[in-house]
Amino acid sequence: MTTLLFIINLIVSISMMLSDKLKLNRYKAVTKIPYKNLKVIGALMFLINFVDPLIADIFMGTSLVLSFALTLKEIERRGELEGLLEGGEGETIKPFELGKVLFITSVSLMIASIALLILAYPILPQRVVVHFGIDMKPNGWMDKVGFAIMYLVNVLMMGFFSALISWMSFKEPGALYSLSKNDERNLKAFVALMFATQLIATFAMIYLLWYNLT
Repeated sequence: MTTLLFIINLIVSISMMLSDKLKLNRYKAVTKIPYKNLKVIGALMFLINFVDPLIADIFMGTSLVLSFALTLKEIERRGELEGLLEGGEGETIKPFELGKVLFITSVSLMIASIALLILAYPILPQRVVVHFGIDMKPNGWMDKVGFAIMYLVNVLMMGFFSALISWMSFKEPGALYSLSKNDERNLKAFVALMFATQLIATFAMIYLLWYNLT
């Protein structure tokens, strides 16, 4: 699991570092985050990934959301946000209806994951495995209190980001992409990316929980 996450993070981080070279316009079209910001986030994520893939994912999610929020603030300050919310011909952005389903799923996944931890916590060993080497053998441990904190941080943080983006996709779609009809795919791709990130982080935590119970 750790190896798979490591490889995925490598691909994502390198793609972000080369976002302008690879013409990954969907990142910029969706989030309005400048390419230079994506490059910095990608480079740092690349380095952190060699320390711990899960921390790299948390860093990426946090950095993208913060950068996205700051960029929106700047757009709003310049009076451009209104232009994103209205079409060039007076049409309005269509909400991403699937976003409702993903929002409910994200919240449900968070609740279910926390419930699993609550049920499993009393029978967890005092010393639990939290990391595996490339050979898939355990090489990192911590006490179960520390594990519970790490579990909650991962599940809640990535779940919050995913739920927030999903909610915005059908409530405030104009804040996520411009009104060009070609941008609808970008909105869907961004929402799907955040949801997939939540799934990976949550699955990793549940796997660790299951591993330490068997």
